[in-house]
Amino acid sequence: MYGRSPKRATLDFSQTADVDTTIYQLVVSSTKSFDTLTLVGLDDKPFATRMQQWLKPVQGADT
Repeated sequence: MYGRSPKRATLDFSQTADVDTTIYQLVVSSTKSFDTLTLVGLDDKPFATRMQQWLKPVQGADT
């Protein structure tokens, strides 16, 4: 973890319709290789909350 420059991933979901499972897979795979995951276009507050719940157990899994 130390001595590395942070990597960032930006996922833009503003043009996507039915994406729950796809996003879950993307987030799980992306957070394992990126230190910072930025979600763009998530205007649905309950959905954004679910994303945070999904991310919690994934972050730090490889440490």
